[in-house]
Amino acid sequence: LNVEVDYGAKLREQKQADMLDCLADRFTKPNRVWAQYIELLDMTRDAPIPLEIHQQVLRRCTPSFQAVRTSFARSLPKSLTESRPHPYEHRFLTIFSAIKRAGERADLDDYEFILEQFAAVGHHIGCARLLREIASRRLEPRTRTYGLCLRAIAYKLSLPHRGTDLEIERLKDECSRLCLFVMDMIRKRVAEGRKKAKGKEKLREGEDVEAAGRVGVPS
Repeated sequence: LNVEVDYGAKLREQKQADMLDCLADRFTKPNRVWAQYIELLDMTRDAPIPLEIHQQVLRRCTPSFQAVRTSFARSLPKSLTESRPHPYEHRFLTIFSAIKRAGERADLDDYEFILEQFAAVGHHIGCARLLREIASRRLEPRTRTYGLCLRAIAYKLSLPHRGTDLEIERLKDECSRLCLFVMDMIRKRVAEGRKKAKGKEKLREGEDVEAAGRVGVPS
């Protein structure tokens, strides 16, 4: 009996199992999680990876936002008027790219996890990009979503601003425009919520009238 063995498939299965074992250990360091994930991506290439693995790696490939803020505060950049990317932003982008290539969609919790990380270092530019992506993907932002963006702005503005007057004014302008963008999204959300509530109210009124007509009750 001549049976062909797909060694590539078996190796991919083993790499995925290794990844799950790595994630199952709550003591695994972020760098180790990331190294295992990169190996899995390299091995699987176009083969599908379950969305849950991407989402778990997203949350485990970086230290907590508290630890990230502490590290950031200890090594403040020379010019705080410039937007410095989050130290693990490239990891987040790699994971999101892998999710998109697989034909899957990140959910709002995934976006909010990154927003919380960005807020920890005042990465307001990154928050603005994510908020626009959330809107473009027709996801429904929550109060927490907006709050994290505003938290990033507040922390950025609370930092000592070393730079030229022009740089400081540019930073304030960026933060002001982002605040206006967030507030505009909140207003639209409130308006849409009211519109939906009115629609449901009219629908209930119509159903009540119809029910009353069926039992012969004058409307």
